[in-house]
Amino acid sequence: MRQLILINVFALLFSLTSFGQTKDREFTLSGAIRPRYELRNGFGTLMTKDQDLGQFISQRTRLNANYKQGELEVGLSVQDVSVWGDRPTLSGTPDNNFGIHQAWASYWFAPKFGIKVGRQEISYDDQRILGAVGWAQQARSHDALLLKFRSEDVGIKAHVGLAYNQEKESLVNIPYTLYKQSNAICLVESIGRELLLELLIP
Repeated sequence: MRQLILINVFALLFSLTSFGQTKDREFTLSGAIRPRYELRNGFGTLMTKDQDLGQFISQRTRLNANYKQGELEVGLSVQDVSVWGDRPTLSGTPDNNFGIHQAWASYWFAPKFGIKVGRQEISYDDQRILGAVGWAQQARSHDALLLKFRSEDVGIKAHVGLAYNQEKESLVNIPYTLYKQSNAICLVESIGRELLLELLIP
């Protein structure tokens, strides 16, 4: 299954590359391979005297593709997050480490008003309240609708995010373990070149 997804992704990237070689179209392809060694000695909970410290190497492998034409922009990011040795070397069984990290489309339908919809990273300011958590190997993305406003004349930018989540298709309402509904408002105002005022209401 994972091989089929990879083939479809690369076929899409190849078609976009061929389609996007004109002046008014822009296609970018990037990736990252990030292995990380961790030694945990009492992280999260205290260790007992008969326990040894834990150590492992995790790796994030990510492929990003972006396509832009005028006011339309489309982004796709697939990634695999795993621990070295978590799969047998001859195993052909599928796993849940590979998935779509981002898949979104953005469009400015007016000079000041735009929309972004799909699975996307949402980050503001220093990411302390709301961010992509890029230091974690899997990072964080949201299935959301983002309404955007910008006014370069007065230096104001405002975003309103909306989300409604379910674990699966269902005929009745079912509990959701993360957040079922989410609304967020972000307002950014530039005051001169040195001062930036930001208001975030999650």
